[in-house]
Amino acid sequence: MRTPGKIAFITLPAFAAAALALVVAVEAWVRLSWDPHRGTPGFFLTDAVRGQRLAANYTGWFAGVPVHINSLELRDPREYPLPKRSNTVRILVLGDSVTFGHGSVYETTYPYLLEQRLKRWRPDVDWQVWNAAVPGYNTSQELAHLLEVGDRFHPDLVVVGFFENDLIDNHPVRRPGHVHSIAARVLSAARRHLYSLELYKKMYLTARWRLSGSNEYRR
Repeated sequence: MRTPGKIAFITLPAFAAAALALVVAVEAWVRLSWDPHRGTPGFFLTDAVRGQRLAANYTGWFAGVPVHINSLELRDPREYPLPKRSNTVRILVLGDSVTFGHGSVYETTYPYLLEQRLKRWRPDVDWQVWNAAVPGYNTSQELAHLLEVGDRFHPDLVVVGFFENDLIDNHPVRRPGHVHSIAARVLSAARRHLYSLELYKKMYLTARWRLSGSNEYRR
């Protein structure tokens, strides 16, 4: 006679294997039906300190326009060596979606336009205006961002662009614990490599809305 423990010992691995097979099948289906014009998934990655960060080497769409994030997590199609030349002036621009250029192509963002104007003014200078803005950031997150990259980037000038809600919605940024750091790395890997994650997110939000029983949209 099989005891409940033996039954669980047999059924749980079988259930886990079936669940894994389903996840793999859904991921394969999403990848096969993926529109290449959407680019790669995972524009945002989870960050243990800042909450979220931009994915390095991302190419895809955000807010209806094509975007590219380079290896330094800057909104810029160009790549830069970290060591500066003798005539380099590097300006690091931090900010939120306004500075990032929400819904705007790269060539119309103000950090890019500033760089072009400076080059016309002094073409003998190697002007580098780096757009390190992240949509949704507040000033605490921008400070944490600067503390993380400042020593590596060695900017000659730091510009912080912010809107009033960046101050109103501000909250302190704290150092995460070991478990939180591991969880952030796992979530980042999932957001970057699982094409089906957006499907699961959509299913979750739809189910949550239906279960809430809200009829506000009908008013």
